[in-house]
Amino acid sequence: YETATGSVSVKIAKADMTVTADDIEKVYDGTAAGVVVNAPEGAAIEYSLNNADWVATAPSFTDVVDTTVYYRVTKANYNDVTGEVAVKISKADLTGISVEPVTGAVYNTAAQVSATVVIPTGAAIQYSTDGQTWVDEIPEFTDAGTYTVQYKVTKANYNDVTGSYQFSIANAPASDLNVVATGIDKVYDTAASAVSVTALDGATIEYSVNGGQSWSTTAPSYTDVVETTVAYRVSKTNYETATGSVSVKIAKADMT
Repeated sequence: YETATGSVSVKIAKADMTVTADDIEKVYDGTAAGVVVNAPEGAAIEYSLNNADWVATAPSFTDVVDTTVYYRVTKANYNDVTGEVAVKISKADLTGISVEPVTGAVYNTAAQVSATVVIPTGAAIQYSTDGQTWVDEIPEFTDAGTYTVQYKVTKANYNDVTGSYQFSIANAPASDLNVVATGIDKVYDTAASAVSVTALDGATIEYSVNGGQSWSTTAPSYTDVVETTVAYRVSKTNYETATGSVSVKIAKADMT
């Protein structure tokens, strides 16, 4: 027989690989979370944050982030597999904050701290009395009144915490005005005598000779025989008003 010759085609196509990868979605907890791509043994896995530059080390994330990680998997005799993983770590809620206004403050001419504050380690707090200008120091106030203070607490990887509080300074008591009032008690001598009321510098002293219906800053003066009462009131910013009265008595003199 003559020798027979010929050829046959041999084709083994690449197989598909089974590759899985889970997205990462969590709230910040201070621990690292790495991208995990599950592929057949012997496969090479590469990762990229920009779909252009590739590395063999799986990226890991700890801080708040919202990004995409690309991967590609190769293995001899298998079709390449590409994909992407969504990575989202959200801000956590910040706890351990205490902002308590100081109570019972009374005007004493000195600046007074408005609150006691506790915040977590690594956090920062700022304060504002107008909502526009913010400072790092706890506000201090001197004058009597009620003040509203806004605050905001920030820390990396945590949601900001905002709030406000009110701080009040009461007027100093009227006794702090150091009022000394002196009336008139004498025998007629033709000389004028005036009621005397003294108090702290800057205080306003007023007098009334008609039971408080009208007031004057001029101390009343008497010459003739009289028996009456003069009311007074002493006022000054940051102090309670002091009120009182003095007696005025000029008795008749003996004629000689």
